[in-house]
Amino acid sequence: MDTRQRLLAALTAGAVSAAGLGMIAEHEGYSQKVYADPALGWAVPTVCWGHTATAKRGGWYSDAQCLDLLQKDATTAYRDVQRLFPGAKTQGEVDAYTSLVFNVGASKLECTTISRLILQRYH
Repeated sequence: MDTRQRLLAALTAGAVSAAGLGMIAEHEGYSQKVYADPALGWAVPTVCWGHTATAKRGGWYSDAQCLDLLQKDATTAYRDVQRLFPGAKTQGEVDAYTSLVFNVGASKLECTTISRLILQRYH
């Protein structure tokens, strides 16, 4: 099974779609070797598809570990979307907002103009 097939298999029902997970993976890039965050340097070690929570400098992750982290991180971002944007109805909206939360982080996104504008759309 190639990486794309394993990526699709990592999806959980009722969450981000295959297209949404693909969008996250495409925009994040991929590295099995832990690297310094492009904006924050080694203050935020990063690995796989933008995973930061458990990445440690000098570490290396297998494809299977990276897929597991992507699934967990996307699920966390999806739950944040449900909390932040409860009006999101279409799969496209859910996917786009999940990608945004995945990239920016829920706590940072919560206080932004874009977040307020999205919420206004549903009220």
